[in-house]
Amino acid sequence: MKYFIITIFLSIAYMTPAAAESTYLAVKYNNGTAQNEVWSINRASGSETLLKGFVFPGNSWSPADSYVDTTTGNLMLKAANSTYLVFDPETKTFGAPIAFNYTGYQKIFTTSESLNEVIKAGVDSNGDATTVVGTGTLVDATGETIIGTKDDADGNATTVIGSTNLVDTTGKTLIKTTTDGATHIGENSLVTIERNNVQELYATNAGGGAIPINVTNGTRLQVNGVDVMHEIDRSMAISAAMSALPNSTGNSAGTCGVGSGFHHGQKALSAGCAMDFQSLLKDHDLPPAFDNATLNLATSAVGNRRGFSNFTLRAGLSFDFGGPKVSSSKPENTRKYNRRDIGTKDRFEALRNENARLSASVDTLSARLDALIAKIETQ
Repeated sequence: MKYFIITIFLSIAYMTPAAAESTYLAVKYNNGTAQNEVWSINRASGSETLLKGFVFPGNSWSPADSYVDTTTGNLMLKAANSTYLVFDPETKTFGAPIAFNYTGYQKIFTTSESLNEVIKAGVDSNGDATTVVGTGTLVDATGETIIGTKDDADGNATTVIGSTNLVDTTGKTLIKTTTDGATHIGENSLVTIERNNVQELYATNAGGGAIPINVTNGTRLQVNGVDVMHEIDRSMAISAAMSALPNSTGNSAGTCGVGSGFHHGQKALSAGCAMDFQSLLKDHDLPPAFDNATLNLATSAVGNRRGFSNFTLRAGLSFDFGGPKVSSSKPENTRKYNRRDIGTKDRFEALRNENARLSASVDTLSARLDALIAKIETQ
């Protein structure tokens, strides 16, 4: 091997992603580097590409007993020590040598899968016609993957489609991916794409414009297993029931009530009270803003055969402002002023002072009356 240049062309077709039917594989000896070399020769252009330089164990090999494994596409080079060096033209690397200890044969032939073993018709468990691909990867004439199988990063088996646009027999798109990473399903697409850790979903028309997504034909839209429309109907029923409750007390210190609401078969009940804030905290010195405040509290729930669910609570604080409400159809002296009119606190203070003045007057009159009675009794 050191003194001869031996070149072997292995032109047997092999099915690998390295474009078997468009290239030859060749082995020759390089006197300059004292190594054997594996070359790839393009059939159409004649261009040559060096794939790997190496040295045979024992510095010799048997070209006549070397071959291409048509099931894997690997180059099987028989060395002088009766082992086969396994060269993968796809990765341009040698695998572990294979010991070959069969003797007494004039020639050893390898068998390849027939076309019927590579791809054939079949029937699935439901009796439907199927196409069975016998290899893990199906490639085109240039070696590009058409469809294949491999494990993903999590170790799960996946199917790899080499094209970014899968179409039907009429040329209409079934599924495709675009350069921005979006996946389109259908000719006028349902589109999904991940942006900023959020998976977006929308629909487009033939012109690429956004269109509504209509969930129809009895299909119910769910989020985490919860029926969206069902929850909307419940919320509407609860809102209707809440709206039936009092928010103010009128002329009373407090007002309570019950209510009900209905929407698309959903029923809700509610109960709540409105209380005068000043009466509720009458022993506390509150800011003037709370003189005319009303506190309201309420709860509501959806009723069904199994009881109540979707309990809701409500709390609010309202303030009256402006002058007393006046009806222009009534005389001034018939206007009604309730206890929450503006100036209520001042009027209470005035009444308290008037009461003290009257009490002092009564005490003075009582003293004079006692003095008059005493004078009469002494006469």
